[in-house]
Amino acid sequence: MLPGDSVVEAGGMLSLSILKLHFVLCRLSEGDFYLARIAVSPKERKRGLAGTMLADLFDRAKAAGATRVVLEVDKNDEATRRLYAKHGFEEVGVRRVTHEERALEYIHLQRTIVTN
Repeated sequence: MLPGDSVVEAGGMLSLSILKLHFVLCRLSEGDFYLARIAVSPKERKRGLAGTMLADLFDRAKAAGATRVVLEVDKNDEATRRLYAKHGFEEVGVRRVTHEERALEYIHLQRTIVTN
């Protein structure tokens, strides 16, 4: 696992802070890890850190008993969609919302956690 502070419990949030530059926020609920946010400092991008954090997240999800990781991403955010596809996420649905008179679409992604 990556170095950093983390806290997780069923129904709670996991917050992983690495070097205060990168973080992951997610929630464990009924076997799903819901990934709310992953961030990498702009000056540290294109170095594989997001992939490293996702791999660590998958290990932590498995250890917590999760069977899949789920998230939503803006339909127009092609770079982020490619990142998640590269790490095994599949598009499984679309959620449409209206916010301040703007129509938004979010792609629902999931990745199954392999358990032995």
